[in-house]
Amino acid sequence: MVLFNTDYIISISHLCILIIILCSCLCLFIYNQHNLKKLSKIKRNSIFTLSFISLIFIFTLFIEPISASSNEKVENDISIFETNEKANIAKIGLNKIIIVGDSRMEYMADNEDIKIPDNIEFIAKSGATTKWFKNVGMPLLEDKLEHKNDDYIYHVVFNMGVNDISYSDNTRLIGKNYYQEYSKFVKKYSDVNFYLLSINPIDETIINDNFKTNKRTTAKIETLNSYLVVSMKNDNFNNLHYCDSYHNVKFETPDGLHYDTKTDQKIINYITNNCIDYK
Repeated sequence: MVLFNTDYIISISHLCILIIILCSCLCLFIYNQHNLKKLSKIKRNSIFTLSFISLIFIFTLFIEPISASSNEKVENDISIFETNEKANIAKIGLNKIIIVGDSRMEYMADNEDIKIPDNIEFIAKSGATTKWFKNVGMPLLEDKLEHKNDDYIYHVVFNMGVNDISYSDNTRLIGKNYYQEYSKFVKKYSDVNFYLLSINPIDETIINDNFKTNKRTTAKIETLNSYLVVSMKNDNFNNLHYCDSYHNVKFETPDGLHYDTKTDQKIINYITNNCIDYK
């Protein structure tokens, strides 16, 4: 437990020094008062004026550091807040982020215990696969991009595929289908930045206990991620990027598939801090 705040200690010390100086001046004034009576009125007034100006000057010297210290504390608090929780809010104020995904993203969007920047919105559906993406997700995304506000820079994060590998063993075909659809947006909207967020881990032991028909495996996820990375490198689009949260975030999953609140917050922080290339 922290009992004292160093910023307050500094402020109190400045105040104490100021009080001591004022008391000293007062004592000196009283001590020499009888000598001042011997002086003319003009000289006495001059001494009083000079003393008053000196006290104001001394007071200003000590108050200014206190204010500076206070302002620095506020700025530091904001800096820490933005870096750890809201991911550079001041910097991303003119950027819009659209996250497209399945239940993992839908649960995240609905979780009131997660701190999500106001400039992030979701297009997500539990159980979503390529079929949902083509029939629902893509039209919704296209509508948003067709009516985007020119005052902002737009970023789109795709995070699809973890459901598809439960219905098919042809992981490369799944990756190909998704990548073809992603590429259409990348080519059409050259002024928008697109990101492929890695399909993130499962816990096979837990997921097999909770989903009896589960066919998802870690090997499938890693194959799908690898396919997307290779495809991106081959095309080398300027406005398409890969974000490897799979290897850079520590995941905790209660059911083997979806993540706990702490992990969801880590994912949001990763997207906003380490994935998006703000302009």
